Amino acid sequence: MWITAQYFIFILLNPLFSIVDVCEKNIPICYTTLMNIIIYTKTGCPWCIGALTYLREVGVTFEERNVSENPAFLDEMIEKSEQSKAPTLDIDGEIFGDVGKDEIEVILREKGIIQ
Repeated sequence: MWITAQYFIFILLNPLFSIVDVCEKNIPICYTTLMNIIIYTKTGCPWCIGALTYLREVGVTFEERNVSENPAFLDEMIEKSEQSKAPTLDIDGEIFGDVGKDEIEVILREKGIIQ
């Protein structure tokens, strides 16, 4: 069972639960709401569509920046990643350029964002 940071705060503030309840029952906490995740995409890009679908399926909170629709986002992505391919991920300032769904899954698992 995964719980979001908001639900975790509810548990902490709820007199029926305590931090001990969460820790003793080994309930993993989903930290995605605490991480700043940006995905740079291009309109019509099948890899971008796959990446967005995957992120939504696993419940990751993210901000999409479509570089086809906003030249400033393209400039930002190129400055951060030193390349122009999409999808590109920015997770708390760490850049992963030209990644597909499979690479994104590995990255999220390594960072503990998903299990």
